[in-house]
Amino acid sequence: MKHPEAPKGGQTYPPGLYTLKVVSQEDTEAKNGQFTVAVDTRIVKPKAFANQPFPIRFCIGVTGDTAEKLGIAEEDLEAANDETWEKNPSARRYGSYLSAAGVPDVQDTEEEGQNAIGSVFVVMNEPRDGYNDVKAFYSEGEAASVEAEAAAPARKAKTPDKGQNGLHRTGNVTSVRTASPRRPAPKAEPADESGEWDD
Repeated sequence: MKHPEAPKGGQTYPPGLYTLKVVSQEDTEAKNGQFTVAVDTRIVKPKAFANQPFPIRFCIGVTGDTAEKLGIAEEDLEAANDETWEKNPSARRYGSYLSAAGVPDVQDTEEEGQNAIGSVFVVMNEPRDGYNDVKAFYSEGEAASVEAEAAAPARKAKTPDKGQNGLHRTGNVTSVRTASPRRPAPKAEPADESGEWDD
């Protein structure tokens, strides 16, 4: 039967959180020989995409050009050097995936792959250029917090607004609450030699 050219690649999903279940994980290599961990998952949520495939690839081996950009001493297509695992962002993403899926990092991708089957985790997908692009990995508990935060309504906050006379007055403005950095605890004044605190 004649047909038009078959599309290449998988389905691109809309941006958002996806709950995934690991179906398989195997060590493979990219076309240029770079060591890659291929994780095949199925979507659990959202229900509109339930049971659809969502493959994730961690290309950990590095070419000479990539090694130079990442500050790695030499090409390491097989990802055999510790430095590659420490400096390659794909290796760090792989570690985030293991953590989110609740899979112990035993420094053996084959064993980790066996332990990962059936694990459930959540990703933040931000597709670009026709491909799914996982920006973050979450455990199911962490994802619930992220969803709740995203669903929270914007809060009204008072901010200065210039009145008719040019002086600032207070007005209501919609804002989104953001986390503020922790301030360090105040340092206690040291006691003098007598053990008395300075006033």
